[in-house]
Amino acid sequence: MSKKITAVVLILALALIYATASSFADSGAVISISPVNTVSGEVVTVNVNVSGSNIGRAEVMLEYDTDYLSYVSGGQSSGDNGTVQLKDAGTGEDLVFTLEFKALKAGSSSLDIASAQVYDIDEQEMESNYQSADVEIAEVPQDDSDNGDSNDGSSDGQEQADSSDDQSDDPADDTSKKDSGKEKSDLMLYIGIGLIVIGAIGLTIYFVSRRKHR
Repeated sequence: MSKKITAVVLILALALIYATASSFADSGAVISISPVNTVSGEVVTVNVNVSGSNIGRAEVMLEYDTDYLSYVSGGQSSGDNGTVQLKDAGTGEDLVFTLEFKALKAGSSSLDIASAQVYDIDEQEMESNYQSADVEIAEVPQDDSDNGDSNDGSSDGQEQADSSDDQSDDPADDTSKKDSGKEKSDLMLYIGIGLIVIGAIGLTIYFVSRRKHR
């Protein structure tokens, strides 16, 4: 009889573990911001991605440093006061907001999420995981007029190569932000599973001990 009780407890524990894993997998949303790497005076594109399972709608407040960036377009805000409101609704797929900023001067800053509310297609609020994105702005390269047109061509080629390198770096940085948010969700999942397994073992010991005393 004790073996049957143990089997029932283990089955229940496995069912709870599966339910917990499914809950964690469906409840989290990851908000990622593409980093900025440009030169002073350039207009750059910034993507804010809201990814997860069954995304219904999202309301995100993005913060930027007005000393280094000037807001151009892409959100629901007007003016240039350091924040941009992002709002959109979908049908279960990831949401992407595309913004434009102008780099004002050389230096380092960041893009931050001030607040975020994400809901699934059933209007249940989802847990949001997000991180800041780096902003790196370089000085505009100075032309050396003494070396003639050949040096100007070389400088243009270098700028194009730098721009190509910057663009190739963006997806990798974006992926690392998503991976970081996924690691947080995975950690919570493992903690939940561990607690359930410990509880199941405790229940098993209790029922077996009680059976022996009868």
